[in-house]
Amino acid sequence: MTEDYARNYSDLTHPSAVSGGGAFAEYILPENRAGWEGLGLGSTVIIEDKRDEKPIWLSGQVIEIKSLSPFLADRDVMLYNRPENQATAILDDISGPHNEQQLVAKVEISVELERVNGHFNQTPVQKPASNWSRMRVPKMSSDDAEIPSMADILGLKENGVEIGFYGSGNAPREDQGQFLPYYLDIAKLDNKHHFIVGESGSGKTVLLKKMAMEFRKSSIDGNNPRVIMTDVQGDLLQLMMSSIIPSINRKGWQSRISGDESVDQALEMMGPFQLILPVSKNQDEKEMAAVKRVVKSNGHSVVEVGLRLQDVDHISEVEYLLKLASEQAVTVLEDEMEHMNGTNRTITLDRLSAKLKQTMYEAEQGEDKQKQIATSSGTQFYKSTFQAALRGLRHLRDIFDHHEPSMQRNAEPLSHLKFNGTSIFYLEHLDPEERLMWGMQLVKWLYENKREKGQFFVFIDEAHQLIPRYPPEAGKKGTFPRLRSNFEKLAREGRKFGINLILGTQSPKDLHDIVPQQCPTKIVMKINKGNAKAAEIDEGEARIASRFGQGQMYLKSPFNGTPDWIRLHSPAPPLPHQSMTNFWSELRKEAKKSYVE
Repeated sequence: MTEDYARNYSDLTHPSAVSGGGAFAEYILPENRAGWEGLGLGSTVIIEDKRDEKPIWLSGQVIEIKSLSPFLADRDVMLYNRPENQATAILDDISGPHNEQQLVAKVEISVELERVNGHFNQTPVQKPASNWSRMRVPKMSSDDAEIPSMADILGLKENGVEIGFYGSGNAPREDQGQFLPYYLDIAKLDNKHHFIVGESGSGKTVLLKKMAMEFRKSSIDGNNPRVIMTDVQGDLLQLMMSSIIPSINRKGWQSRISGDESVDQALEMMGPFQLILPVSKNQDEKEMAAVKRVVKSNGHSVVEVGLRLQDVDHISEVEYLLKLASEQAVTVLEDEMEHMNGTNRTITLDRLSAKLKQTMYEAEQGEDKQKQIATSSGTQFYKSTFQAALRGLRHLRDIFDHHEPSMQRNAEPLSHLKFNGTSIFYLEHLDPEERLMWGMQLVKWLYENKREKGQFFVFIDEAHQLIPRYPPEAGKKGTFPRLRSNFEKLAREGRKFGINLILGTQSPKDLHDIVPQQCPTKIVMKINKGNAKAAEIDEGEARIASRFGQGQMYLKSPFNGTPDWIRLHSPAPPLPHQSMTNFWSELRKEAKKSYVE
């Protein structure tokens, strides 16, 4: 006969306990383990405790499983196993079965569950489990309304954005052909910012694609949110290339998921699509021609944009590009830019250079050619300082003011992001300096347009490149404090107006602390132990997460009813996706076609 419960394992000298370290109890697993196969480290369990007049339900996670020897017992009462026909079987009622090693599970109990108005409310554990308590593996959905189900214990929502499926082991838990989904009630989340950590190969990009699809097809205040995805590797660009990029072939448990969309249906839900393509002097023209060709052939639009100096509010935003050792030279540029702004003149590289040259020329025509030269604000500097400022401007010419269509537009280049669909902001072809500059402009644009009607979900992958813990170079000291300040304002204030950030990184230890602080929903995929502390997971979870397979993750979302880490498995969405090696191979083929034509 199969037992559906495990007996309490305690005695007078080893009782269950509640202390400052938490609440703990141990349970002897049944001899016949049918129905217990899925129990493992990290499994969620329920405990029926008859310490009071009526049973009290407790819940927690298995934190240790150990094997006991009857010859080296660590309790005063010996515990054994036995075959049914053995003469010692009668002793089972006294001290337990008698011939094989037993397994004991140690549980960290987190909450008490009390049924109120048809639902189970959770309160912190304040009393230890009694000697008369029994542990069970909960059912996903209980037939008995008086027994908590897994959904009750985890506080799972019944509707919302589907992120994945619950499972304590290496696959999601399946009960009678059904999986237990995890929904983010995105419409009701007070803070919709997300922080996602995952190494290369963890499945992070596939998860981002699934989340973008789910957010896009959801409804908030009666409207579908807009989605902006920054693409620093090219893998998100695949969404707009279904003609050459196949969808993922699902295997194993993923093939048993019912009610999913086709590739065409999923793309239609995410659409319409547009590609925002920054123009760079250093880009591979053949490659860019191939990108535009494939995207347009799939029926999507391409918008090319260029950086403009007139969109820079303060010299500190470009200080790292000037490559100037002289702070006085930076001040010269700052004075002239502020003067142009004050006189309502558009700031361009040509105008700024011309102004510096004119000022030096006029000074040279005077009687005293050795005197200092005054900027438009009246501050005086030596001629060498003005010459250094001119040299600094030359470093900007490969980045700013070289895309004529953007220069001729009245609106900012990033105003194209006011797009009712999914925008892919492609940054892979840019060098790090250009990429950082566009990232800064994006953060600023989002903050300045936070009152734009509707909800935005903004995906920023490799966020440690945009909001680093430390400036990568000493000469960038003015840039990064301003960038972090702008980001913090966006994270704190933007969410009130519908600007929601989904920030991903492979290297959380290189990411500034304000990112996890501002993102209450956290997802940790495969991660090395060195990054575990920065990802805010404990040593036990870190050990498991370091061995995660693709799509496996821990999730914590206090505003969504799951304040503790739970283990989820995200399926691959029916969207175009392949390895980057194969992707670039396909794109190079297209580049050759474009070149021949």
